[in-house]
Amino acid sequence: LKVDPRLGRPKKKTIWPGQHVTCGVCGRPFVYGGHGRTKYLMCSGARFYQCWNGATFDAVAAAKKMATAIFDTIAALPDFDPAFVELVRQQSSLLEDSRHTEIQELERKLLKNDRELDNLFASLKDLGGSPRLNEEIKSMEAEKKRTEYKLQELRSLPTTAIVLPSAKEIILLGRQAFQELAHESHEFAKLMKKLIPTIIVKPVRCIDQANVHLRANFELSLAKLIPDRRVMDAVEPLLRRELVVDLFDPPQRVAYRQQVVPMRAAGMTERAVAKQLGLTVTATQRAAELNRLMVSLGIIDPYVLVTEPDPRNTKLRRHLHPRYRFEPLPGFGGE
Repeated sequence: LKVDPRLGRPKKKTIWPGQHVTCGVCGRPFVYGGHGRTKYLMCSGARFYQCWNGATFDAVAAAKKMATAIFDTIAALPDFDPAFVELVRQQSSLLEDSRHTEIQELERKLLKNDRELDNLFASLKDLGGSPRLNEEIKSMEAEKKRTEYKLQELRSLPTTAIVLPSAKEIILLGRQAFQELAHESHEFAKLMKKLIPTIIVKPVRCIDQANVHLRANFELSLAKLIPDRRVMDAVEPLLRRELVVDLFDPPQRVAYRQQVVPMRAAGMTERAVAKQLGLTVTATQRAAELNRLMVSLGIIDPYVLVTEPDPRNTKLRRHLHPRYRFEPLPGFGGE
């Protein structure tokens, strides 16, 4: 029997993005060991023939691609609109007034609670104990503790007005957060899980072939970089981004299509374009051919979502196995 390499190691120590990727087809987590390769992630449902999505991806390369996409997004952040800054200032003032009012109400509630407890203890002394009286005292004491805790929380909140950081300050926070963090480290995993709650991986294929690749879709919450909780809550909607990252390296015709097409449109020959880009003439022809196909289909993305097994694909054949039963989790599989 083979020894489980994860035996005795907590899941929290899994190298990111392990334990953080969900299959967009069946809804199950991706796990390490895709097709026998230890650093590749694969849908756990496909392993047990409950999902047809048997495509894998290199976890180390994927982590670098997603980290680069996140850092590029941080670097491109614009400053907050002056009108929004003024609105946050006004809301901050209203929240501060509300906090003072709530503190006063809680202080009055505590005084009333103390008086009622004194009366109950006096009754206990005069009349003797009773189950009902004892329960009432316990209830009042529990209520007092809850009120004191809430009052302590409100008093501990900063009293200064909310000051929004500039784009440069947020970029600096991002740079400091990523600085000197190895992609395989536990600290890097904690940071990424804080910025990205969930990663949904979906299978895609280029429109001119059947080979399946994987594309990550996730929501990035850059507000989590800001240490002040009040500021974080105020700007969270404005610092939320939807990102799509290809977890594979595109072929030449896809990678160079956007360079080849304008150069050919400018009158350059295929040979001249190939020489300038360091490609073969055949590669430039394939890039131009792919672009013509995209134009005819009216699309701007050469990749399309794969929603079912493609009979032309000779690699993803798990759905043909006798044990195969497609069993997606609720919310997935077209449900």
